Amino acid sequence: MTRHVSMARFGFLGVGLLMVVFGIAPSVEADSLRLLATVGGNNSVISFDAATGNFAGVFVPANRGGLDIPQTLTLGPDGNVYVASWNNGSIKRYKFGNFIDSFVPSGSGGLANPDQVVFGPDGNLYVSDRFSATIKRYDGATGAFLSNFVSDSRLEGFIGFTFGPDGNIYAGMFNCCGDQRVLRFNGTTGAFMDVFTSGAPHLDAAFAGLAFGPDGNLYASRFHGDRVERYNGTTGVFIDNFVKVGSGRLTTADYLTFGPDGNLYVTSVDSEPPSILEFDGVSGSFLKTFAHLQLPTGVVFAEIGVAFRGTATGIHNMHVKCRNVATGQSVDIVVNGQLHWSCNKAGFLANPGQHIVETITGDAD
Repeated sequence: MTRHVSMARFGFLGVGLLMVVFGIAPSVEADSLRLLATVGGNNSVISFDAATGNFAGVFVPANRGGLDIPQTLTLGPDGNVYVASWNNGSIKRYKFGNFIDSFVPSGSGGLANPDQVVFGPDGNLYVSDRFSATIKRYDGATGAFLSNFVSDSRLEGFIGFTFGPDGNIYAGMFNCCGDQRVLRFNGTTGAFMDVFTSGAPHLDAAFAGLAFGPDGNLYASRFHGDRVERYNGTTGVFIDNFVKVGSGRLTTADYLTFGPDGNLYVTSVDSEPPSILEFDGVSGSFLKTFAHLQLPTGVVFAEIGVAFRGTATGIHNMHVKCRNVATGQSVDIVVNGQLHWSCNKAGFLANPGQHIVETITGDAD
């Protein structure tokens, strides 16, 4: 009897199913974690080794699927990568770097210029639309437009936002009203709650990226202020300039994210050359230039290109299909009774850390 199992998504769930069906004991290569960065300069998504910063391949080649001036990106609950395509008002979805579809088609719900894309606690996709002063909500499974979830004239212009630990939306003002603020909206209804913080001192320097840190506090990049501010995550009280002005040659601070190492990663749009900078997650001190890119925009950490390996028991004539996540090409490995296999094992495939098991086929006892 021949059984077929297909890896439908990234992560551990699929491996667990393999272990139940085939008796395969899996493990995950330590170098599987990647930092993915959108590159507005050539309409692509680039992959870097999260530990070393070494280039790990082009995840989405230039213009694939109609990607046009990408902004932020996020990993969806289905394990696929969702990218805001600013110039054609759509959200692109990719699997193994291959184009799946325009998950949110151009203009859906009036979407014109998407900036931030975030999956909310309810599993739906939330997208900020630059010039409509809205955060739109789309069905997380189908991409269908649901509503203008947040609508507030003070958000006209670029809208960086995030969900807080309390489940509410925190959105930064960019173009409006002189002194910029972070506004808080109810995460269930979208209704305005309060001005969470106004900065200290008040500063006419737009808020760009927002992220809650491992310490529960809110971190906010100041686009024209060349710094990252820290606020109490409960009260909104200003704590400090966590990343000092110009530290590490930070120039025009844009999107930011905390890595699995607890450090803070910030895109520096106008440094020479444009870069992703890494700062200590406790002290805020500059650590290193993580990568140079041609106009970096969004950044996200994800287990993309996980290299599974395992021990097979009770299987004969086992075939393993491995997919290169950078190129999308598949390679078949005939294990032929060997008890130990790996997508990256010497003699099978090169480029450790850039392959993922797609299908296992064999004659099971």
